Amino acid sequence: MHRFEYRNPRFSVDLPAQLCIANETLAGCCTDIGIKGMRLDLPSNVVPGCQGIVFLRYQNQTIELKARVARIGPMHCGLELVCDSRAEQSTVVHLLAMLETPHSRHQISLVPRIDASLGGRPRNI
Repeated sequence: MHRFEYRNPRFSVDLPAQLCIANETLAGCCTDIGIKGMRLDLPSNVVPGCQGIVFLRYQNQTIELKARVARIGPMHCGLELVCDSRAEQSTVVHLLAMLETPHSRHQISLVPRIDASLGGRPRNI
């Protein structure tokens, strides 16, 4: 029997993105993102299991995240974020906090809410 697990909450976004794997850079668009992963719409397929760097543009900043290709579909891929340190995890938490601010075009309330002051742990609402 398979164990059922809920996917962490995600933000629906429309962020310019670049996925760099080996010596290839693919331009695309991040359409949703959460604490554990994201979906990228890309013009070409990638191979599941490949690891690379994703560059996201948001509010005149470039955010760099390590990621692994978890699944592919026609013209998109699902990426699992690879955070090897607290600093890398903090980058993800900070990005999600920016997306949640009232000035964001894509404001969504996360449940459970991620609170950077708690070290990225969920906060009960």
